[in-house]
Amino acid sequence: MEPSTYAVICPAERHIPVQFQDIYGIVKGTMNISQRQKFEEVCQLIESLYSQEFMALRRSLKQNFLPFSVGAKGQHLTTRVGKTLPPKADLDNKELKLVADMLQLMAMARFHVLTNEEWDAATQHKFMFQLPVDVNWKFFDKRLLSAFWDSSNERRRMRLLLPHFADRCLVFHRGVGVAEERGMYIDGKINLLLDYIVVHPLKKTWSWIKRCLVGSGESKCESKVEQPQSLHRNTKVVERKTLENQMPTIWKVIKNFPRTIRIQEPVFKEVVIVYRTAGPRHKKSKAHKSATQRMTKEDRLSKILKRRNVHVKCFHDIPMADIEAIFPDKKVYIKTLSLITMIASAVMALVAAIGVIWKAGKEIDLNVVWSAGSLVLARCGQVYSNMQAEKSNMIQEMNNILYDKTSDSQEGVVSMMLEDMAEQQLKEAVIAYSLLYMNRDDMFTQEQLDEACEDFLEVNFALKLDFAIEDTLPRLVQWGVVLENKSHVFGTRYQAVSVETAHTKLTQAWARAYEELGKPAKASPRPLVFLLSDPNQELPMLPAVMAKRTKSGRLEGLDTHTEPEDTRSDQKGDRGTPKAAPPPAAPPRATPPLTAGAKGAAPASPAPAATGKAPAAVPVGKDGVPAVGIAKVPKVAESVPQSRQKSSTKLNLGQGTGNNGPPVQKEKSVSFATHATLHQPTSSTPLKVQDKQGSTPAKAAAAKAK
Repeated sequence: MEPSTYAVICPAERHIPVQFQDIYGIVKGTMNISQRQKFEEVCQLIESLYSQEFMALRRSLKQNFLPFSVGAKGQHLTTRVGKTLPPKADLDNKELKLVADMLQLMAMARFHVLTNEEWDAATQHKFMFQLPVDVNWKFFDKRLLSAFWDSSNERRRMRLLLPHFADRCLVFHRGVGVAEERGMYIDGKINLLLDYIVVHPLKKTWSWIKRCLVGSGESKCESKVEQPQSLHRNTKVVERKTLENQMPTIWKVIKNFPRTIRIQEPVFKEVVIVYRTAGPRHKKSKAHKSATQRMTKEDRLSKILKRRNVHVKCFHDIPMADIEAIFPDKKVYIKTLSLITMIASAVMALVAAIGVIWKAGKEIDLNVVWSAGSLVLARCGQVYSNMQAEKSNMIQEMNNILYDKTSDSQEGVVSMMLEDMAEQQLKEAVIAYSLLYMNRDDMFTQEQLDEACEDFLEVNFALKLDFAIEDTLPRLVQWGVVLENKSHVFGTRYQAVSVETAHTKLTQAWARAYEELGKPAKASPRPLVFLLSDPNQELPMLPAVMAKRTKSGRLEGLDTHTEPEDTRSDQKGDRGTPKAAPPPAAPPRATPPLTAGAKGAAPASPAPAATGKAPAAVPVGKDGVPAVGIAKVPKVAESVPQSRQKSSTKLNLGQGTGNNGPPVQKEKSVSFATHATLHQPTSSTPLKVQDKQGSTPAKAAAAKAK
């Protein structure tokens, strides 16, 4: 039997990790001398327009983050002399605005938020830290993020895709790499062998006892599985090689015991975590109130901000299986090997003590009993000391790794992300316009341009990315540097204007932006789905409990997702929504990122031929239940399609020219996972609401008319 191979299917990256000057040099080399000066000015104008667009976000982030960052560091905030303490409502609004701006910043910097499927896939195995690690979630305060997710329907729907700790902290990641380690791993092999011999049989026995006691008469809810769409051509597949999946049996452990093992794990190139610590809660007693009144205004403000602290930290190259290491408060447990060793040593010492007492016979005295007891205690103390030393070494190693992998924190992270966001938008806009300009005699669809931008990065920089054309192209059309032509036959197609015309249009756009500097900035936030791997993905629907009753007692307005965003939170039924555990949401068109995929599992039902996309295999577990998570794959290279359907249009990528061709369809980036959901109404299926008597509004109206 060959060792099992596990794979993690990662979404295609959207961040462009190259310098702008390299992209500018390639594009400038395709132009003549007279056009280069104009093109340089065009790039400067695009950069200026993006800077003006992000000015409000930059100012809002820095102003709102400063007081809470000062509180996190335990410092005093310098304020105007005579200024009163800020009201509680102002601080609450400032907190919510800070979290909203932080999500916008992460979305435009091409970060992905850690979803529930990604967290499940990450915590199934261990990589460098073999000891069990448990995160103390009570260390985090959950009032800030809970209030944020409850502030609008879009945020509530987004919350359904996030892990259980999303009310306490937010984790963002960008870029996927591979980490490899080699070694004998003797302790890990021994611990794995004991797991197979002792722990697994005990778990199976306990599960059998529970089934016998509880019984199997529980009702099972039928689930509906959404078949995943075909994957993006630049989706990454990383083999996960751990000790457990390379040695799945006792014989494999014994066979590979003297051999060197190579383990491999996908890593997050950049990770950002945002959280608030839960401070000690003081009882409102007279003594506490009196002590607060005796404090100065500066000390009271520092106390308030310390309780409302916000921490932001950035790490790099964090293994996916060791993601728990980024959390600040963790508890390390002992391994099965250490626990069994302690028990065995205690039993052996106890047997030796009983033997000493037995040999003493009738001549037993306190010295003999003391000697036997000292033997037992000494042996147990030695084993316990060894376990504590192992835990201390593990914690020290974890701290050293985090110290080496910490990129920045607090204001440094915010400033770095703001600069990276502006440069990312500039690179995307210049690439899209340049490719259209080099092929300005032709017109191309958005899908063709998206594929051409990805080919440009792959040819010139060996980068396989999912280009964010859906965010870049509307800006270029708005500024007038790209013309949009709509046709019933060919659809919407785009064409670039000349460099001279682009310079004129951008100058006019900059003049309009300059005139609006003194006016309040118009907010144009990105949707929250931009934080997912596929920006075209639909968020799951909320449970149909947000309704308002009319005077006649009927329920109306259950389809709350169709209401305007500014009126949803003001309705009485929206505020009175019970915070019960929602049923599983309807699966979106594209599943969340970085879940484990499988090849060679039970084949899924074929998708309709009209879609033109090949169905992907869905892993099936025991009793026909769809398996979500890591799955065995015999050959990883077959997990991703070779390529999407290639267009007959050959765009000039800085090396040649081409002719126009027919538009093609592009397959968006999705992950490889299944979702078990209840039957739930969607926007395409209207709800049939029943009143207390069981009749629908239509039937009631007909009866009334009769």
